[in-house]
Amino acid sequence: MIVWLASYPRSGNTLLRTVLCVTLGEKSYADPGSWSRILERDPVRVQLDKKLDAIVNYSRMPEESWESFYPKALVDEQLHLVKSHDSPSDDCRAIYIVRDGRKSCYSYSLFHKDRLPQEKRTLLEVVTGDDYFGDWTSSYKAWNDFRRPDSKTLLLRFEEVVNASGETVSTIAEFLGISGTEKESPWENPFQELQNARPDFFREGQVAWTGEEGWTNEVEWTFRLFHGELMTELGYELGPEPEMTDKEIARAASQVLHILDHPRVPFRAVQRDPEEEARIRAVCESVK
Repeated sequence: MIVWLASYPRSGNTLLRTVLCVTLGEKSYADPGSWSRILERDPVRVQLDKKLDAIVNYSRMPEESWESFYPKALVDEQLHLVKSHDSPSDDCRAIYIVRDGRKSCYSYSLFHKDRLPQEKRTLLEVVTGDDYFGDWTSSYKAWNDFRRPDSKTLLLRFEEVVNASGETVSTIAEFLGISGTEKESPWENPFQELQNARPDFFREGQVAWTGEEGWTNEVEWTFRLFHGELMTELGYELGPEPEMTDKEIARAASQVLHILDHPRVPFRAVQRDPEEEARIRAVCESVK
């Protein structure tokens, strides 16, 4: 049996995996079908990951190929937790962790800068989804789609997981079908230890959005265009609209259209809904 641990990048997936290991003794895998295949080509990262694994006790994929392991895991009575930033590939249950989209996008752009500088991914490209994993809203909708019954996906917020209460851990255990509470242990966030082991990966772990260097009015306008509706739906406070002239708005809209018309990433594991893209284009055309 597979249960996916899904999220948009930099939303707390690794933290969730740590909570599962520390409190419930449940190890998890990283889906080799995701971007981990690219990152594992970096020998420095491989060594850093070994330090991280020693702390949180992750599981490595078996020596057999994913293509061989996957069908066996699907029918196995044993629970297999697998991390993914991709879209759902089956109807297995999933735990989806969501974080304030501004925090996720900004952190992900820094991750690109630090770990994949050759990609030269800009913050605006991350916000608009010109990336292998698509955009923040599309990721959420893929895993929380109306076509997936509510019982298939457990939605957790980053804010809940940072200081996971006994109630949160029990909710996770019940969803995973782990009977009783004998496996549960108190959660103490090992963030400092994790940051010492992987400072490139664990930046600051803060919950509240307070603005960041490089998050300009143009980026804020674009973020609201793409993700404002979901931010409001999830209860994240957007604050006042950025103060921009018509010329500045037109320039931001033109930048968005250029990215949409000339994407640098030809394939995306998470696709945007065509109607949503049409809405975005219409807004940009009306103000440019």
